[in-house]
Amino acid sequence: MALIKCPECKNQISELASICPNCGFPLSEEIVSKIKIDEQKKIDEELKAKEQKERESREFIDSPVINNSSKGNASKKQNIHKSDFSSKNVETKKENRKAISYIFITLLIMLMIIIISKSFKTQDLSSTSNSVTEINFPTTKEAEKKSGILKHIISRKQDFSYLNIPRMAYRIILDVNSLPTKEEMKNTAITIWGNGNKNWKEFIVFIYLPEMDTESTAYGVGEFNDNGLVSFVNNVGSLYGTKWEIKETKKVTIEIPIEKLKEYVINLSAIKINENQIKISIETDFPDGTNFLVSVGRIYYRVGESETYSGEIFDKDFSVNQRKIETIVNVNDSGWYNEHQSLVKAVPDDIKPISKISDNINISVLYSAARTQTDDVQKILGTRGEFITGKGVGKFGTGTAGQITIFKVSKDVNFPFDK
Repeated sequence: MALIKCPECKNQISELASICPNCGFPLSEEIVSKIKIDEQKKIDEELKAKEQKERESREFIDSPVINNSSKGNASKKQNIHKSDFSSKNVETKKENRKAISYIFITLLIMLMIIIISKSFKTQDLSSTSNSVTEINFPTTKEAEKKSGILKHIISRKQDFSYLNIPRMAYRIILDVNSLPTKEEMKNTAITIWGNGNKNWKEFIVFIYLPEMDTESTAYGVGEFNDNGLVSFVNNVGSLYGTKWEIKETKKVTIEIPIEKLKEYVINLSAIKINENQIKISIETDFPDGTNFLVSVGRIYYRVGESETYSGEIFDKDFSVNQRKIETIVNVNDSGWYNEHQSLVKAVPDDIKPISKISDNINISVLYSAARTQTDDVQKILGTRGEFITGKGVGKFGTGTAGQITIFKVSKDVNFPFDK
């Protein structure tokens, strides 16, 4: 069983879930299939930033500036030796022409020249030596510390491109001894994206701490498009059951006033208008303005698999008006069916052909406190739907703020498949 990311609340959940356990968002099985494509590519690579720093250091040491300095010093030595040799030849000629009285003066002058020449030579070499020893190259650790980038290894790369849309995910493990800050993890993810991954239309960095299971929920998740960071989420709940778990000192109990509790009802009906359309009617005592998600899908099976999948036909938000919602839906299966057929051709090893398609369509109505609700509705139902009771209620999530309430009803209607 693999994990996928909920398109509504961005948390990772089981690929087998029909709705998100965190926010109640209904899941399309086709989306699950897309995310699972090519999940097993394993390539470890060293940090390109570190290699670049080491390469620059080696190039600087071997640069013409340093080499030319050494050659210049050697040239000076050679010129001095030539000058000495020439001076000695001239001195020999003078000794043959001049009297002995001038020899002492000539030797004295030559001695002064040599002393002065050596003095300049020593000073020049000393200056050159100091200029080299004063050069300090920043180490990789110093560069990482300055930029706020955490040391890490890439555990796995996953290319889940489909339908000509390039998509890539990295799973990395941080080399840390204490919990990193959200900002440090975000900076690390941005650096990874900027280091050769800007051409992906979708790029995800899953961040794990040492000894965490890289197949479970990540501690940090950074999502990018080709323009940059889209979102970054810090999942504290992923630490539960690990050595990094944050122990709560005291659990806060939220008391709900009994007088605000109410049992609610959603009555769902559907009438087939013609071969292509169906009319959906909803009656409820939920307050006007409540946001419901109305969706229509068709169950199908794949070759060699016992689990069911749902092809998405219709999916739209509606607000309750005078305790009612009515809409007419065009039942067209071509969208999800053709998309599945394309995936079978593109990745036949991962996506199996369809073996059976149900003649029924499933209509569902979902209220979720995690979806956008008006202030007036929240005053009646609660900010997390805590005042709702009745048949169809579900509770998900944990934390001091309380659980999230969903309310869902569904109905199967006979509507034969026609692609």
